[in-house]
Amino acid sequence: MLTLIKNKKPPTRQWLKHDPIPESPRSADVNTEMSILYWHRASNAVHDNESDLEQEIEDFKKAVYALCKADQEDEAIMEAMTFFNRHLRQRQFSKCAKVLNSLEVEKLARSVMVSILGITIRAKKLAGRDEFYSRSYTEIARQKGNKYARDMLTKYR
Repeated sequence: MLTLIKNKKPPTRQWLKHDPIPESPRSADVNTEMSILYWHRASNAVHDNESDLEQEIEDFKKAVYALCKADQEDEAIMEAMTFFNRHLRQRQFSKCAKVLNSLEVEKLARSVMVSILGITIRAKKLAGRDEFYSRSYTEIARQKGNKYARDMLTKYR
């Protein structure tokens, strides 16, 4: 039976640098990458100089790759959606294009590739999107066959 408690605030999600990472059977490297993920979400800062921009992109890629490697696809999708949504809404198209061009599709789960194509679908003229689509199509076709890739990605063209 479900009981409602009045005047109780729902718990909030805080992504702070010092939050402990739950113990899991994952390797220490993945836990380190997860720390980067939590810190990255907490910072959420706009970067002005080129080295900060490069560092943010590298942190994002490391976090997504680590989540995919740890079979945490939902979290990887959330990270990708959050990153692209934030930067597309801020009209930071060059940053999005730089990330699309630098992502290694071999390290991404299929669902993450499809999610990135889905969130960028309204920005079809985004530099690098067509090339990312082609690389994603090729990788999915290599893993599952051409018919599967065609059926899965046709609506994201």
